[in-house]
Order: sequence, then structure tokens, then C-alpha cells
Amino acid sequence: MKNLILAALILQLVITVIEVNGYAFGDIVGFQRFCGNRRSFMHFGIYVGNEPFDGKNNGEDVFHITGPARNLKLSICTFGKMSEMEAGEPAIVFNFLDSEGYTPGTKQEIRDRIINNLNQENCERWNPAKNNCEHLATYVRYGEKVSLQICQDLKFIPKNKTKFSEETRKKLEILFSEAVATACSGNSKKGGS
Repeated sequence: MKNLILAALILQLVITVIEVNGYAFGDIVGFQRFCGNRRSFMHFGIYVGNEPFDGKNNGEDVFHITGPARNLKLSICTFGKMSEMEAGEPAIVFNFLDSEGYTPGTKQEIRDRIINNLNQENCERWNPAKNNCEHLATYVRYGEKVSLQICQDLKFIPKNKTKFSEETRKKLEILFSEAVATACSGNSKKGGS
């Protein structure tokens, strides 16, 4: 009986922690980017929280691909601080492919994909159509590179060999549009799908 009570208390504590900060290990988090005062695109990463990794500094809670826009060869897969990426608006959880037949990896699979991409040869050079931040985030979470942000025509998504039916393509376009609208509404909140 004591073990059952202890397990219930631990479960409640875990649920409370997740509800307090709104993010769980392996969540895809999106950050709104601006061009002047206009919203332009989203930057994506994987929430890692306080999970320890070699090369990860204290306070870094997101894994993502980044690099100077002028020299694509300098892009790297690295850890960063969510607080420095938020640009005035909180990050939102973008796990919208969970409901579309994509299965998130286990915690160990997600860890392994992150560790594998910390090796710069595996990270690959940033490319807007083949290897952008959304490709990396969906690969780490689901094991497959998908970018809806750059593909208006979702019948074929570059680098994925994933072909979507017309019905699935429309559903994904709606889901992504709704997620972006939520992020751009000024009512962004942590958590969600």
C-alpha cells in the first residue's frame, strides 16, 4: 500500500512539473521570428530541459540547428537557451504531427538522435529545403525529416520520401496553419499540442 501511495505522489509531482513549465522532454518548440515588426517564419527546436548531455551548458534547454545566414557551412546542431530564442513571445509546443500518424520516439531514441546530430558530420549543412530547423526537430522527435513551413505543396516533402494523400495534405495544411495562427495571435501560450 505504501508503494502505491508513493507511486501516486510521484506521478502527481511529475504532472505538476510538466504543467508548471508547459514543456516536456522531446517536445518540438516553435519560436516566432520577425522581419522588422512583421512576423516572418518559425524557428524550431527540441525541448531538452535539464537533461544532461555532453557539451550542454547549464541553462541550455533546447536542441536546434543554427548558423550565420551568410555562410551556410557554419551551421551547427547545438544546445541553446529558450529564453534567448523567444524574442518577446513564449515558445509554443508544435507536436501537431502526433495526431497524424507520426509516433514520437522514446526518450532514449530522442536522446540518441540528439547525440548523433551533435557530431557535425551527421548534423549536415543547413539548407532551407532539405535540412532546416524543422527538419531537424521532426527527425529528433519522430525519426523522419518533415518541414511543413517551407512546403506549400505537401504531396512530396523534400528529403523524406513521404508522399501524402490529398486528404492528409489538407489536414496537415490546416493543422500547421492553425498552429501558426495561434503562435501569431499574440495569445501564444506554453503547452498545447
